Amino acid sequence: MKTIKIIGGIYGYRKSGSTITTPKSRTDPPFEISDEEAVRLIEMGVAVYADEYVEENEVPVTVLARDTTSGSSGSNAGSAMTLPALRKLNKGALEKIAEKRGVDISGATNNASRAELIFEHILEKAAAAETEDEADEDGEGPPVLGANAPV
Repeated sequence: MKTIKIIGGIYGYRKSGSTITTPKSRTDPPFEISDEEAVRLIEMGVAVYADEYVEENEVPVTVLARDTTSGSSGSNAGSAMTLPALRKLNKGALEKIAEKRGVDISGATNNASRAELIFEHILEKAAAAETEDEADEDGEGPPVLGANAPV
């Protein structure tokens, strides 16, 4: 079971064994659902894991489809955090995100530079995860398939 927080839309939650569906929205507190359903909702961008949610700004911290900092693989799909969205956050929220992601923002003098440092770190992690996904067991990338004449 995973605890999630709805960040967009309304989800029809049904407790196991119950026939009553309860609507859950972003105004509701986090709740527990099955692992598979949690992954499905997070991949759709409807929810985030409750422990990865910055309450004071109602902005999800989940950024990558594959988060290597938390030790999980493929289960943190979520909404994409853009640079403009990061720039709108206050200093406290940016510091929380930086701490969670392991980003050193001590040299940043303002929120815009803090946001840029965090975003650069996110891009580096995404590129590393993509490169890791492309490599086979033998260390080679996927084969390049081109258009061939019909056989």
